[in-house]
Amino acid sequence: MMTLQEPTKKKSELRMYAFFVLYFLNEHKLLTGYELGNLIKERTRGYFSATAGNVYSALKDLEKKGYVSSEEPTGGRGKIRYSITINGKGALCESAKIYKERFENIIQFFDKVLNESIPVLRSGTQTGSMVDIS
Repeated sequence: MMTLQEPTKKKSELRMYAFFVLYFLNEHKLLTGYELGNLIKERTRGYFSATAGNVYSALKDLEKKGYVSSEEPTGGRGKIRYSITINGKGALCESAKIYKERFENIIQFFDKVLNESIPVLRSGTQTGSMVDIS
């Protein structure tokens, strides 16, 4: 019987939003908060909302932890560009391992539904691709 393990936050685990910030800094090397927000929203297909508040909050927290560094503001509008540090790359890898294990645990439920012949209609009716079992 499959059971879903209760998630426990590990000390080295990043919040999901912080994970994406580090991921995109690792991928693109040097980005502004605005660019990070756009990438997160675009690449997660809007699943994670990208507001200035959550981007800059994550960047501030990550910078305190030594996971990102910032350059002096440049240009007329004083844009600050951020980059990932060696410690940030380590935190990114550690969190990737933790999230991968957690998601693999969850994915097994979807696989079970998709790979086994589960009687869908117990007492309901099927309408198109939607099933009403009320």
